[in-house]
Amino acid sequence: MGNAASATTAAALDALASVTGPASLQLDDETWQPLLTVSTPLSRWSEEELQATIRPYCGDLVYHNCQTYNLQRLIVLLCRKLEGASKRGADVAVANLLCLLRILLQDLMEHLTPAQLQAFLSWPAPGSPHKVAVERDAQEEEQTPVEQQLVGACLRALVARNDPAASAGEYLTQLHLLQLLLVMLSTQLYCQDLDEQGLELPLLAAVLEQSEVDPVSVVETLLRLVIVGPQAPLGLRLFLPTDTRAVLRAVRAAASSLVWLPMSAFSFLLRRQPAAPGQSPLGLHACLLLLTLCFHALPGEGAEGALTVRTPGPYRLALHGLRDADDAEATAAAAEDGRGALGRGPRASFPALFACLTREPVAPPETALLLYLVLHNGGDFRGYCLARTDPEALLLPLLGALQREDAGRGDRGAVYVLLTLLLAFSSDAGWAAALHRVWLEATPLWLKGRARAKQPLGSLALSVLLRSAHASVARHGDAFLQTNTLAVLANLAPHVTGLTSEAAQRLVSLLALLARRWRRLAADATGLGTMAAAVGDPATAADGTPEATSLAVSESTSAAAAESAQLAHDFLRMALESASAVLERALPANPALVYALLHRGELFEGLPRDDPGLRVPLANILAVIDHFTRALARSLGEGAAALDAGTVMAAIRHDSRAWRGDRLQRGADLHFAYEEGLQAHSFFVPCLWARVVAASSLSWDLDAISLFTPEGAAVEDGHEAHWTSEEAEGQVPTVVVAP
Repeated sequence: MGNAASATTAAALDALASVTGPASLQLDDETWQPLLTVSTPLSRWSEEELQATIRPYCGDLVYHNCQTYNLQRLIVLLCRKLEGASKRGADVAVANLLCLLRILLQDLMEHLTPAQLQAFLSWPAPGSPHKVAVERDAQEEEQTPVEQQLVGACLRALVARNDPAASAGEYLTQLHLLQLLLVMLSTQLYCQDLDEQGLELPLLAAVLEQSEVDPVSVVETLLRLVIVGPQAPLGLRLFLPTDTRAVLRAVRAAASSLVWLPMSAFSFLLRRQPAAPGQSPLGLHACLLLLTLCFHALPGEGAEGALTVRTPGPYRLALHGLRDADDAEATAAAAEDGRGALGRGPRASFPALFACLTREPVAPPETALLLYLVLHNGGDFRGYCLARTDPEALLLPLLGALQREDAGRGDRGAVYVLLTLLLAFSSDAGWAAALHRVWLEATPLWLKGRARAKQPLGSLALSVLLRSAHASVARHGDAFLQTNTLAVLANLAPHVTGLTSEAAQRLVSLLALLARRWRRLAADATGLGTMAAAVGDPATAADGTPEATSLAVSESTSAAAAESAQLAHDFLRMALESASAVLERALPANPALVYALLHRGELFEGLPRDDPGLRVPLANILAVIDHFTRALARSLGEGAAALDAGTVMAAIRHDSRAWRGDRLQRGADLHFAYEEGLQAHSFFVPCLWARVVAASSLSWDLDAISLFTPEGAAVEDGHEAHWTSEEAEGQVPTVVVAP
């Protein structure tokens, strides 16, 4: 550990060498003591330094533990320490022991198969020559599998800590408990197939199957840590590359001799200011652990078609009963129903949880995942969000995150989650209508200084969505991104008022892009169909000949091209219907859209008016273009085309007053909702673990990960892991339905 190594640390390393060596140590052996009493916080060193110091001992542990069982004894000692800490309070030595065991287990999971790890953690079997030696000092502990002992002790200690910021020992113990539990759940990282039959993940199974600690208490504790975001006690050194408070501490220390009183007051305020999950080490790791516990689904008893049915785990089921701790009526109702003071579900302050989820100007990926979780499974929290009168508080961070991901600073898994959230909210008609009644006075910070005039929140949302849709069509060709983006657009379209020029131009540009893409794919499909028919002529092909093989390939290619063309046609239809819905319901309130349509009128002349899917929306758009073209010619004369935009817009507003909505045909009332698919875990588990690897302060061996493909991408905070688009293909967990 570099220059900071002390005599105490050296003695602890000597004890670690003995523990991992060939000698079997009894629980009362004095050799354990230097390892159990390290008082210097290991968190003062970087994770890389700790790993480099401790991991070399893991090879000896793997070689000797099958005869010494010292790892099992180390876990027993840790469990005893945690039980004592619950009564007397935790100290730094307990936190250091948690950190040590976490690094040892992480190395074992990276190099052993699940079956080997299970055998490695087991006590000696009856009849083994090591049985007598173990029975001398671990008779009670041997009755319970060691992983179950560890899980039970960790969860009991987790829910027992009420004030993690009370002391350095309490804070570090809580932090290392969260990190150890995350590592125990990370057995998923080293498995390629989550649905593999007969796959046993020992530590993960122990966490999910434990019955000592109520999952409701665990969920409630983690939510409290996320909401409060406890900061480290003053004076505690944490090696966190992204910890900006360390800089403030340095400034305070340098200025203490001159301005001690003002800086003390500043530190007092800073210490008590709630932090977002990503700003508090405890809040961040509590958020990641809660997500990991809740998103893991248990194997079901049957299958539906070719899909393996998965059932929610105990922690997600506990979250279903989430109730507002500030709602006295709900608490009273729970007591009347016989559910007691706590009720059957976890309690959290909905206003505080909402403030935590919306505190950052741009929502971090883990915050978006947590919002999805509590929105989809969090009891009455969705109703609370929809009932609020400030939709901008929730929407702006999501739009900022979508803007960031589309700019190429993230991965498409995060975009999937954001679009799913927007689809879930936009399916509520009241929420969708409220967006267009809110006017933004200030420009959001994530627009990078592009100052804009006062505009409706709904127009800003449409601008970001249309930009995302344009990017998905032009760059990715991702059917999910296009479908869900257009579904959100369709949900918002009937309520649009005050559409800005930028949003209107983006909408028309998207229509132009979709129209060009459909024409190209339709032409390709027609050409390939003709080619396949020619190859399949009986006069030129027979079974078993190269011409017959060519026929099969041509037919397959032709079918794929026809499917792509049909998908492009459906996307164009959805976009045209959204534009038509705006015109049908509120044309006078959206003159900017009329102007944009007039400016690109030639685009719609080339579309087939007799197409069954395009006929009604296309006829409405052409009717608007024809009406206002003639109206402008009457009011402005033949030189209307040469006039400036302001004059034309003023004329459009004037002519819109006499507009009658019955000039347009009534289109289909599109409404899209979100449903979680049968294999949602196939998306969320790899996506979540990619975020855990990227965001947690732990160090992971990227070469050992099998669940997803980590991609080292240089960013401000180091390396970030991504779930690649190839792995995302076919595993998106959402279903868009039109009731």
